[in-house]
Amino acid sequence: MVDSLNEEYNPQGLTEEILVSDIAMIRIRLNRFDKAENALFFIEQDKKATPENLLYEMGIGDYGLRSEISQKIESNANYLDEINPKEKAWCQQLLNELDTKRPMPGDVQEEIRSHILDECKLHNTSPEDILEFYGRCSWGLKANPKIAKYDIPETDKDVEDTNIFVEKELNKLVAYNLKSYLENKSSYYEKLVEKQALLESVKEKLTIYADALIPNQKELDRLYRYKTTLERQQSAKLSQLIQLQEIKLRKNSMKAINE
Repeated sequence: MVDSLNEEYNPQGLTEEILVSDIAMIRIRLNRFDKAENALFFIEQDKKATPENLLYEMGIGDYGLRSEISQKIESNANYLDEINPKEKAWCQQLLNELDTKRPMPGDVQEEIRSHILDECKLHNTSPEDILEFYGRCSWGLKANPKIAKYDIPETDKDVEDTNIFVEKELNKLVAYNLKSYLENKSSYYEKLVEKQALLESVKEKLTIYADALIPNQKELDRLYRYKTTLERQQSAKLSQLIQLQEIKLRKNSMKAINE
């Protein structure tokens, strides 16, 4: 900033150099004004338009869900990433094909058990915990429950024992349990879509509120008075510099004529 002003005004002598330096410092402070003004709006937004407050005003009473959605917004994540399209389609297809009046075919039961086994391996848990997870997800629009996980097997014997246990638990599951798994898992995916719609609604409201929020008037007035003071100081310093240079120019012109 100082170098640019020196190039423009070419100060001669200590007084002109001081005036140029003062103008540069005032200009730097004025350049900060927009950031300071924006900061006031951001502070006001943080105080009033938080995801937590908006969700509460929208009638979302579950604290866990409000916290979950707030974390999604903070991390710029969404619920649709948690949906496995193939698994969702598979659940729906089997539910459509199952005839409630007839026993569930054995091959279908084995297919469902195979999917449950895959999830047990993925989450390092038991079939019972997988079924409980999806069952709790179907209770209503709430935060996703945590899946209980076992300690990671340390030895080959531990792995073998775990596999035997999981296999026994899978074989205990009857047609009713397997169908409930399909229904609850399908419901889980539907709930994720509902949550995504809620998430997008909150984001939209946050944007609207951010545009509409106005900081405290006293704070704005104080900021604008400070800007006006700086602008007057800049104008005064610039006038002094120009006048001083004009006076020097006239003196040099008169001196040249007299010589």
